[in-house]
Amino acid sequence: MSIYRELIRHSAVYSVGQILYRVASLLLLPLYTKYLTPADYGVMTILDLTRDILGYFAAAGVINAATRYYHDPAYADSRHDCWTTGLVFLMVICIPQMVLAYLLRSPLALITIRDGSPEGSLLVALTILNLLVSVFFNYCASYLRVEKRSVLFVCLTIPDLIARVSLNILFIAHLRMGILGFLYSGLIVGGVQSVVLITLLFAGRRFRIRRELFRPFFAYGWPFVISGLASLAMHQANRYFLLWFGNDKAQVGLFSVAFNMAQAANQFLIQPFFSIWFTMAFEINTLPDRLQVFHRVFKYFVLGIGLVLLLVALLSTALVRALTQPNYYEIANVLPILCLAFLFFPLHVFFSLPALLYNRTQAVAANCLVAAGATLVLNFILVPTLGMYGAAIASIGTYVVYSFAGYRAYRRIENLRFPVRFVGFIAGAGVVTYLIYRLVVPSSAPFWVLVVVPLAAWSLIVALVMAGPARALIDSDSHLRKWLSRRKAARGSSKPAPRTGNQEKLSRAGAAPAEEPAPPTGSEREPPARETPIAAPAASVLEQAGVERRHDVPHAILPHDEGKVVPRCAVGDQLNVERELGSHPKN
Repeated sequence: MSIYRELIRHSAVYSVGQILYRVASLLLLPLYTKYLTPADYGVMTILDLTRDILGYFAAAGVINAATRYYHDPAYADSRHDCWTTGLVFLMVICIPQMVLAYLLRSPLALITIRDGSPEGSLLVALTILNLLVSVFFNYCASYLRVEKRSVLFVCLTIPDLIARVSLNILFIAHLRMGILGFLYSGLIVGGVQSVVLITLLFAGRRFRIRRELFRPFFAYGWPFVISGLASLAMHQANRYFLLWFGNDKAQVGLFSVAFNMAQAANQFLIQPFFSIWFTMAFEINTLPDRLQVFHRVFKYFVLGIGLVLLLVALLSTALVRALTQPNYYEIANVLPILCLAFLFFPLHVFFSLPALLYNRTQAVAANCLVAAGATLVLNFILVPTLGMYGAAIASIGTYVVYSFAGYRAYRRIENLRFPVRFVGFIAGAGVVTYLIYRLVVPSSAPFWVLVVVPLAAWSLIVALVMAGPARALIDSDSHLRKWLSRRKAARGSSKPAPRTGNQEKLSRAGAAPAEEPAPPTGSEREPPARETPIAAPAASVLEQAGVERRHDVPHAILPHDEGKVVPRCAVGDQLNVERELGSHPKN
């Protein structure tokens, strides 16, 4: 099976569970907004933020480390041992932290949600218990993804979804438990599923602890704690700014609903894709044409997520009216800004590939700290004057810094040369399309107009992209690009090319110099470290012509009288050289 088909197949399977979750969340949003006020959403958001902060310390990057060493050739015969060792390591690190946090639940409630009452302490205590079960559930779920058991994973998530939805309706709508209903349902379902996964993956199999992995796990994983906290600051620090400067939990709740809607649209595409991408990226890195694969996946990913976010932005007013109550309608103006922000955020997953492939995760942590500093500065400037609109604009600036400052830093490890101009083309086209739509269709238009016009415009854009004119502008293999390349080559062929050192030596050996191949352009160019080695017969012929191979430049041919690397010979060029020197029979 080709790498593209495998990537699409697993992504499609994972997308089933994600689609079900997102559809259920959208269908239940009118119910939640009916029984929960914006202030309740604000409290839930702060509790989620507290859980995530504690979660990064509790997980300690063990999942990332286990995934990395699972693909290490040194452990090819004992890959299961990496996950059993990681499970024990996770218990040793996580459980003591959770006990300490539970003992400090009252001070945490006073600091986070500004509620030192027994009810506030109970909310924090339930949040800590939810975190404990979610850490082990995420660990086991990652093991399933690494083993590419996507069908089993989705089959387990469907009962989880049914149970969560049923308990939420019971606790929130029927028993009127409010925020406590969410916390109790998550604790019950998460605890049961964690026990099931641990039993399924580790019971009845060899359970071996490799102590020599503890130190590598910690060394590889701790930068993810720093990067995770910094990433959390990028996503959710604006909630604290809204709470501190506005002292209004309702505004925190409104912004959180808008942010979650944009994030849901973003994860609708990226979550199933990244569920398998992190595993397959290590496999793609071993392919001879890995650069072309990385570039093509990157472009299709940017195109797909750009189209999805554009659709959400165009339908923002209709979605908010259909899914929420009137006291939430203001978020329709914030949602398109957040859609633009989420176009830039997932690019970092591609840009950071050199750091992950070469175990330079410290670079990821450093870049996250830079982006976290940017979000603090931007929110400090924009939130006091613009409120949640300032928080949305700050998210755009933060994600741009996060992805492109990281891209510049990671290129020092290895320059994968992603087509970043394509991102600018997609972002610019989306902004122009949305502004034209807002000028033509006011937000006060009838509901059917707010639905039909965006769908028609978006369908036309998709048709252009898939069927012709737009594809020719973005596809590197399009007829337009090939025609322009041939025109450029035809203009340059009228000028005689200078003779290189290799051509001179081949000429002295009694052969007509072969024409130098045109240097590759764009995504066809590969770094010297990945060049295909020359075959032994062709190498011996070149040595007869006075050309030697220098070992400190991998797979590069260097003439005696020049100090620069010349283009490598492909298989066909090798045969041409042999024929010219008379060492290979002509067909």
